[in-house]
Amino acid sequence: MPLTRRQWFAAQLQARIAPRVEIYSEFVRADPFGSVVAADRGAKPREILSPAGPRGANLSFHVAVTAPERASYFLYLVPNPLEACGVRLFREHFAGGVPDRLEEIRRLPEFGVMPDPEQRTPGQKTSVYLLDLAIPRETKLAGFRLEVQVKMGNWMVRPLEVRVLPWAMPELPAAGEGAVAPVAAAARATADLAVGEFRAGRPARWDGRMGTVRDVIRRNAVADLQLVQEVVGMPAVEAGPEGFLKFRSALYARR
Repeated sequence: MPLTRRQWFAAQLQARIAPRVEIYSEFVRADPFGSVVAADRGAKPREILSPAGPRGANLSFHVAVTAPERASYFLYLVPNPLEACGVRLFREHFAGGVPDRLEEIRRLPEFGVMPDPEQRTPGQKTSVYLLDLAIPRETKLAGFRLEVQVKMGNWMVRPLEVRVLPWAMPELPAAGEGAVAPVAAAARATADLAVGEFRAGRPARWDGRMGTVRDVIRRNAVADLQLVQEVVGMPAVEAGPEGFLKFRSALYARR
């Protein structure tokens, strides 16, 4: 039976939605349609290929899977060697088009379908996950490989060549109250709150929760600020979505 004109145009539109997998830093969030959230724009997102972290650090990334309507997929995470790091994966739930609430995925591989019925977002093209890696404090590895693999008809593989720096992060302070920015603010705004507390002479703390993307950003920023106390001088924190990543890199270089 021939397609109607409307069906033909719909098929052409879907054909343009090429399946893809993108990996972003914790400060660049993707919306349900595959674009960077407006509050996190301002610079071209850096390509995540060979991230570095010291022993005892957490490295956090957003994994955005874009697919045509009614497509299904499997998402795998494969570290090599298998014991190279702790791996946690969270499904990110959207609030006003911004991914925030986290739901931990207890069993892998993750099975997904587009659109995700739990998101209740008409026209959704992209599902977003938070990938959280924990580098063991006792590791002897200088680096390891982790592959984000998506099976959607064909395989799509995004490798991360993680470099392990030869020193350990300080322990996180005891849990305490820690403010997070509004969900509509730039992702780095939560890290900026922690920096502001530190500069004001108050101890920056994290309350131990992993319920939202902002909680994870708060934890990572507090870890960085613990390291400030072990180096000479505090690096500048530049503006823009990548500014805090540059601060982190400068901090690691001083250690």
